[in-house]
Amino acid sequence: MALEKEQCLALFEISKSLVSARNLPAILQVIVKDATEATKAKASSIRLLDETGKVLKRAAAYGLSDAYLKKGPVEVKESPVDQAALNGEVVTIEDAASDPRWQYRDESRQEGIGSVLTLGLSIRDEALGTIRLYFTHPRKFSETEIEFMRALAGLGSVAIDDARAFERSEKRCADLMILNQAAEEINMTLNPSEVLNLATRNAARLIGVKASLIRLLDEKTGALKLAAAYGLSDEYLKKGPVEIKESPIDWQALKGEVVAITDVREDPRWEYPEEAKKEGIVSVMVAPMFIKNKAVGVLRIYTAEPRIFLPEEKELLKAMARHTAIAIENARLYDLAVKSHNELIQEVWRGLPDVWSSVTGAA
Repeated sequence: MALEKEQCLALFEISKSLVSARNLPAILQVIVKDATEATKAKASSIRLLDETGKVLKRAAAYGLSDAYLKKGPVEVKESPVDQAALNGEVVTIEDAASDPRWQYRDESRQEGIGSVLTLGLSIRDEALGTIRLYFTHPRKFSETEIEFMRALAGLGSVAIDDARAFERSEKRCADLMILNQAAEEINMTLNPSEVLNLATRNAARLIGVKASLIRLLDEKTGALKLAAAYGLSDEYLKKGPVEIKESPIDWQALKGEVVAITDVREDPRWEYPEEAKKEGIVSVMVAPMFIKNKAVGVLRIYTAEPRIFLPEEKELLKAMARHTAIAIENARLYDLAVKSHNELIQEVWRGLPDVWSSVTGAA
């Protein structure tokens, strides 16, 4: 069935807006507003999957009250409607107040929602989220309305993918600038302590986390000794020793891998879960520090909220660890050169009286 003139115009206007738009929230707001007006619906909303793929977070809404929008989380496992939509189905709810598939029936009744049409948003077989249309009275949906929403979902999916690609590109450029600035800063000093302190501060800033830490390997004892920390309490830092044989994540990192833990409170690889909970630590990422293919320590970052680290964030931390190791080695070699120079001068001066005596005696 052909789309109504108003719906065709809406798709055309949305398409024009999406060509030049790069701001994702603005793009999504255009979509829900035009979808509502073109179908004469009460409201529309878009929810996108979070990093875990388990929760649909509100990304845009039009025509819904704040009270309804704050009704509670939308977890995929608790929402049959969203499960079906994310699998590619068109889901129609003719009466939201009585349909057992609908998660918030009482809240929908209070909001004045009668029927709901839900479709999935996806790109290249990857589920992104869902888009909904809400109507005030129980009703059936026509093929025209469903076809319009299919077209809108397709446009929305492409727009989301493009906007995210643009955001990733911009963030990548910004991250590389910060990384370069951090590398320059830590290489401007040849004081080992300053190098370590600057590195921990810049690592936290680079990834945008609450804290960071560097531990250097003591080859004789097999312990990872604290070298510098940023954003962590003295109490946490004194919690106990970290030995390679007792710390699977550090052992794994020292073999050359970047290791990430989403929740240290539940992960058996984490050595001090109670202390981490008390400190407010949830997610951790660890990168190895190498000098001439030899593991010398680890660089860790800590978050206060659960976080799934992206591949590009892992690469950034690995690069930061590499720059830090080089700066530490440069500072060590400089310190060694200064000490050798001073020892040589002292040796020369110690030998001068004998040289002078031999000269004066010969005279």
